[in-house]
Amino acid sequence: GTVLDGYIEGAKVCLDLNGNGACGTAEPSTTSDARGKFSLDIGNAGTTGINLIAEVPDAAKDTDDGGLTLAAAGKSAYTMGAPAAPSVVITPLTTLILGKVVTESVSSEVARQRVLAEQGLPADTNPNDDYIAKGHNLVHGVVKQMANQLQQAQGDLPAGTLPEARLAAVFAKLKTAQADAG
Repeated sequence: GTVLDGYIEGAKVCLDLNGNGACGTAEPSTTSDARGKFSLDIGNAGTTGINLIAEVPDAAKDTDDGGLTLAAAGKSAYTMGAPAAPSVVITPLTTLILGKVVTESVSSEVARQRVLAEQGLPADTNPNDDYIAKGHNLVHGVVKQMANQLQQAQGDLPAGTLPEARLAAVFAKLKTAQADAG
């Protein structure tokens, strides 16, 4: 798979077996390379109903920032997610879709349609595409803004926010911010 806003190097990617929205020590995990690529050895673990989590530390590098770490580019650490099946990418777009599934109890397809409409993206946008490799500049531009929103929302959470509450809190903040923006 691939972790991207721009390609993200240094993200910890895991199969979230316990569903808490964070990478635990007993969960299969790996780190993304300079092209955002990762390969996760999940052994006999099934992926149905399980999510992938990408924990992006401020020491990670985003190709959108010319090789700088997030911290050097004035950005902060954040977490993204995507369903483990059929995902081949983890992006802010897949994170918002996952958030709608979790917080609004809707299907993946309904969540996809709502997120695309809210973000002003074409209805046929495939959230599982590597939009950089495919040259989808509109999607890339929107996703960069979404990454900034995720970083801000997660940075504003109180210290000690439990992992299982972190993504739900972020999704609630983003929903409020989007409603306020119209």
